[in-house]
Amino acid sequence: MLKDWAGNDLMYKHIYLTYVDEYIGAFNPHTGEIRYATSDKFVDFVQKILKDFPEYSPHNVINKGIEEEIRKKIIADKILSMAKGKNRD
Repeated sequence: MLKDWAGNDLMYKHIYLTYVDEYIGAFNPHTGEIRYATSDKFVDFVQKILKDFPEYSPHNVINKGIEEEIRKKIIADKILSMAKGKNRD
């Protein structure tokens, strides 16, 4: 039996895709990994997910919890990027 990042039993290998603002995000419940790209790159993003995780099946979902986790990662990455830009001055 497969386990997700929180130790819950999983029967299938899924990656959940959802829209978050102007982004498309992917959440892997098995590892807790989050990826995202701008929604205009949807096709390229999904193709990369399929290439990187061939044994997983992507599923579009509407899930507020997943959306919020992806949103937090996007915001954290933006803050980190801005901080790195300020340190270069």
